[in-house]
Amino acid sequence: MPSTAPDSASASDWSSRINPLIARYRSLVPSIGQEDAAMAMTAVDRMILAVEKARAAGSFTAASVAEDSILQAGRLLERVGGASHRDEP
Repeated sequence: MPSTAPDSASASDWSSRINPLIARYRSLVPSIGQEDAAMAMTAVDRMILAVEKARAAGSFTAASVAEDSILQAGRLLERVGGASHRDEP
C-alpha cells in the first residue's frame, strides 16, 4: 500500500514556493486596496487548507493542482497590483 504521508522534501518545496508568494501578496496591499487584498488572502488561505487536506488524504495530484492554483492566483494579483500602480497619477 502506498504511503500517504508527504515526505519532508515535498513539504519543504511547498514552503519554499508558497512563502514568497504570501510575502508578495502582503506587499501588494497598498497597491490593490485593503478590501481586495483581504479577499485575496482569504482565497489563498482556503487554497492552502485544500492542499493540506488533500495531502492528509493522500491525494498528491489534488495537492499539486491546488498548489499550482495558488501560484497562478499570485501571478494574477501581481498583474492587478502592477496595473493599479501604473494608473496612479
